[in-house]
Amino acid sequence: EASQFTNPGPFEQATMDCKRLTMLDTFDGFRCDINKQVSPYMAVVHNFWLGTTMIPDGRKRSYTWLTQVADTDSMFMAR
Repeated sequence: EASQFTNPGPFEQATMDCKRLTMLDTFDGFRCDINKQVSPYMAVVHNFWLGTTMIPDGRKRSYTWLTQVADTDSMFMAR
């Protein structure tokens, strides 16, 4: 006999909807995140932080570039 209840998903993700509403992404200075889907298999992310005191080594600015290539069998990510 099939259960009338649907599968709620993995236990690790049970509180994700609540966390998205209650956990604030706080920072100081200026922050810019740019995400671009280049193709169905490739995405590029640019991340700028300017005038922040939240970087552990004392720098006041940061730039990160990330690219991700994935298909149904594997994933490659580079920074």
